[in-house]
Amino acid sequence: MQPFNQVHCLNKKNTMRQVNIIICILIIFCVAASCTKTSLDKSTYGVATPGTGSYSLTGGSSSGGDGGTGGANAGDTANHTAGVLTAGEWNDFDNWPYWLQLNNNDTIKAYQTRWAFYPNQKWVFTVKDNTQQPVADADVTIKANATEIWKGKTNRFGILQVMPDIFSASLPTDMQYSITYNNMEYATGTLTTSNPDVAITISTTAAEFNNVDLMFVVDATGSMSDEITYLQKELQNVLNSAGSHVPGSLRYAGIFYRDFGDEYLTRINEFSPGNTSLLNFVADQNAGGGGDYPEAVEEALKAAVQQQWSSNARARIIFLILDAPVHDDEQKIDLLKQQVKLAAAKGIIIIPIAASGTDKPAEFLFRYMALATNGTYTFLTDDSGIGNSHIAPTVGHYNVEFLNDLVVRLITKYGGN
Repeated sequence: MQPFNQVHCLNKKNTMRQVNIIICILIIFCVAASCTKTSLDKSTYGVATPGTGSYSLTGGSSSGGDGGTGGANAGDTANHTAGVLTAGEWNDFDNWPYWLQLNNNDTIKAYQTRWAFYPNQKWVFTVKDNTQQPVADADVTIKANATEIWKGKTNRFGILQVMPDIFSASLPTDMQYSITYNNMEYATGTLTTSNPDVAITISTTAAEFNNVDLMFVVDATGSMSDEITYLQKELQNVLNSAGSHVPGSLRYAGIFYRDFGDEYLTRINEFSPGNTSLLNFVADQNAGGGGDYPEAVEEALKAAVQQQWSSNARARIIFLILDAPVHDDEQKIDLLKQQVKLAAAKGIIIIPIAASGTDKPAEFLFRYMALATNGTYTFLTDDSGIGNSHIAPTVGHYNVEFLNDLVVRLITKYGGN
């Protein structure tokens, strides 16, 4: 772990003198810039390089645990402020050739089998109205042999990326799609692997939806103790900032969850039009319980999806902050998959934020969930120097951002103008 303003450039080919010179130059640069917030181009151990066929999958030193005791800063309550935790984002849809190459790796294939997610084939639907404006909240239904296998909603850009075979190791046959908007069917067709880009113009003028639903679902077990107080400050900062970045009507909700046998399984703060209720709810939570690595992620998502989401919306977003996967149990994995499928059907995107206990199988489970719901994968990094070590994600180059800035940026991306 290292503070955000002390960047260590480690290269075994360099001599110690070269390393010291580089460090000195960077420190001088940081002082000259008054340590201004910046984005850092990140390339570390655990990064996969497209085109080489070589992947390092172990990442950093953290491999998950039984409930962390917290990092060096965990008890520094006097300095718990927002704008401290650092994070990165990697969107697998935006880097699809890279993702397909990753999936040729035997270890990652094993993760697919373990979690029974098979995100290897996608179709992109782009829906526009008769004025060539994007259509948000259009329903795309996929059937195979007349049986519905997947459903999703277009985002504010009129786009939905669909993976109807995500729960099957083999591609279904005879797949048909239909496009419905305001309960009227406008288009049908056949899905083929030779035509993965489906552009549809519907004969109506799209409505503009201004509702944006935000939900924060947070793992509050003991393994999160090293970061949860900082996360609370970051969430409070985000909640106070989001309204100024998103036009229209924002609604907020939150769920904190633990595991079976703990003091509670889920604590829920239902949707409300203002952020005061959620701010108070977040402030009252703490970390505890757990005891083993996996947690009740499936129960948290079940509670989340069952909440009263807007029937029409510009965006519906779950930020899922966690460091552990679902229990490695067939029934619990099936329940998790059901909730992911329901989230997709309701147009809810899942954006995982992987914390310090995340191991490689968990990382890929989180990425599968993001892909299934048209979300993106985000992760805390060691640059803040807070909490236990964070595993290096198996991704390409990414920018290090302050977590609160990253979350607000994503809210603006999916829910803004």
